[in-house]
Amino acid sequence: MLYLMFNEGYSSSFTEQPVRRDVCVDATRLCRLLMDHPAGDHPDVRALMALMCFHAARFDARTDEYGDIVILKHQDRGRWDRTLMREGFHYLGASTAGGDVGTLQLEAAIAAVHCIADSYETTNWASIVGIYDQLMDLKPSPVIALNRAIALGELHGPRAGLAALETIAGRELLEGYHHYPAALGELHLRLGEIEDAACEFARAMTITITSSPAERRFLQRKLEESRIRLE
Repeated sequence: MLYLMFNEGYSSSFTEQPVRRDVCVDATRLCRLLMDHPAGDHPDVRALMALMCFHAARFDARTDEYGDIVILKHQDRGRWDRTLMREGFHYLGASTAGGDVGTLQLEAAIAAVHCIADSYETTNWASIVGIYDQLMDLKPSPVIALNRAIALGELHGPRAGLAALETIAGRELLEGYHHYPAALGELHLRLGEIEDAACEFARAMTITITSSPAERRFLQRKLEESRIRLE
């Protein structure tokens, strides 16, 4: 429940604000209380705390002055909170001290790799793909496969990413998930396949689950970028 609560605050579905810090702060506070309770003295709780710290460290860089989404590639890493990042590394280390490696530890490890990188371009994508491989072994799902495909596209190029996206097992389950056509659109755009990119961004716009105004504005900008390049 705390994981879902933080996620809703981190990427709000139903409000004008793409980030609900108040929800994330409450989730983090409750996680600390759970971690301090004897019943919550568990590696997964510490891993969840690490994951929250790593993501919360990026709050200031995730939106611009107009409240629009700034994707990871374009975020100003100088605005990331180093104190929260150090705290995240502390809890991640504590969560794996006994050799425990579950899904939460792996998700936190992916966030840690992003925090270590000085820039998007110097990110250790091979490490991230490897961690996603471990996640797929532990808890295979189309969403994890989607995120792995995106990372693979960064490691080996957009054509490799597209191939991975188009061969996801159970990808029909992603038909109502706007991130799937948006990822396809982005990779087609990088390949110069502008018509395909525009088609995928338009498809993402029509999916009703995309209820966040900030998400819709982001997709609209990508669609307009594709159409401009078509002209």
